[in-house]
Amino acid sequence: RSLLDIDPVVMAQTIAIEDYEIFRLVQPKEFLNKSWADPKCEELAPGLFKMTQRFNQLGLWAAHECIKPEQGKDRAATLQHFVQVAEALLDLR
Repeated sequence: RSLLDIDPVVMAQTIAIEDYEIFRLVQPKEFLNKSWADPKCEELAPGLFKMTQRFNQLGLWAAHECIKPEQGKDRAATLQHFVQVAEALLDLR
């Protein structure tokens, strides 16, 4: 099975559900005093830390998937798939 076999809307829904589970852990106090930028961020702002980790993980995964195919047309197809996922995520807000 290929990544391209997964419906972009289904992928977007899955990403949105997983992101929401992390997002709901963020507490208002985590935004105070730039705790997300502190070296102790994981302790001071655990929800924001997890959100940042998730954001970076998804970005790196998408980039990796786009460069993995050897053929340019396959890379383009993968990139187009991620564009469709991003559009579906925008629709989900």
